[in-house]
Amino acid sequence: KKIDEAVANGKPRSAIAHLNQLLMQTKRTGNDAQLLKALVVKAQLLQQVEEDVWMKNIKTFELEIKTAKEPLKQVLYSLTASLYKAYFDKRRWKIYDRTNTTAADPKNPETWSVADFNQKISYCYEQSLQNAAMLQATPVEKYEAMVSKGNSRHLRPTLYDLLAHEALDFWQTEESEITTPIDAFEPDYAALAPVKIFVKQVYNSPDSSSHTFKAIRLYQQLLRFHLTDSRPDALIDLDVARLDFAREKATLQGKEQLYKEALEQLWAQYPQNEQAMQAGYRLAKWWLQKGDDYKAGLGTFTDKMAYATALEYAEKVAKAYPASEGGTLAANLIQTIKKPELKLETEEVNVPGMPFRARLLFKALRTVYFKVVALPTKPNPA
Repeated sequence: KKIDEAVANGKPRSAIAHLNQLLMQTKRTGNDAQLLKALVVKAQLLQQVEEDVWMKNIKTFELEIKTAKEPLKQVLYSLTASLYKAYFDKRRWKIYDRTNTTAADPKNPETWSVADFNQKISYCYEQSLQNAAMLQATPVEKYEAMVSKGNSRHLRPTLYDLLAHEALDFWQTEESEITTPIDAFEPDYAALAPVKIFVKQVYNSPDSSSHTFKAIRLYQQLLRFHLTDSRPDALIDLDVARLDFAREKATLQGKEQLYKEALEQLWAQYPQNEQAMQAGYRLAKWWLQKGDDYKAGLGTFTDKMAYATALEYAEKVAKAYPASEGGTLAANLIQTIKKPELKLETEEVNVPGMPFRARLLFKALRTVYFKVVALPTKPNPA
């Protein structure tokens, strides 16, 4: 209460003093959740009263790691990774100007390159996932004090889920300045296969630092963990995210068809599950793109009816769970699909006095009216 009052009254230094007392108390009582919350709040307040305090906060967390027991140690590693990431983001363009050099001081981030930061952040996230079995047996409710409340708690039911998703958020990106090796890892066909095939695939890569490789492996571990859940919501949420990621990173021929088929299996397997509406929404988007790409006379009848198929999926999702995220997205997509569009194209060069071709492109229209108006041969007088 004293801390909240000090913060509300704009007295961060007073709040920090109270937090220091709370930190000593939580260490004595072993209240890990309160300890973590106090550390995080203190780090945030220090940024208000001290300049360039990032490294001070990082060193504080690294010092706590040395004496922390599991699972507190894993959570501290995850928070330390996020601090390094924030430090990197704040100095991104300055760091980009640095080159990889053996002269970099391992203890001084001011000398690190982009690759050095990525290596350090990845290491911290990897350490945060050690002893997975213990983390998987730890309900996230034990850390209620530091977990944001929301309507998706059932999608991250354990501490392992919470920490793994933090790591995924980082590994699903690649820094453009990192040199890509010739044999860089790319998702294969199994990465876009139904979940039971994907989790059995063995992945290896000579590029062990690849974020994509780390993310695919972590998706496997998470999906194996949730494969036999009595409530499949977390499994579905993960599987849809996995398919999105693999589709984005893969360069395989036919990846779009594989993506669609995997989504169709999810949609068919869990027709009444709210989380599966995300799969239905993505199928609607897939068919919408198919409709956008369709060229009259060049595709199949199925291609021609792509907009109708997209609308069918979107309406099913919006009707089944209108208040869900998938339902809201689907409702917006329905408006896009039903929005009338009309476009008339002619060739760039036409011979005067000769017939010329025109092409009419339309969507969500049944009738189009034309009126041909003869242009005057001479301009009207001003």
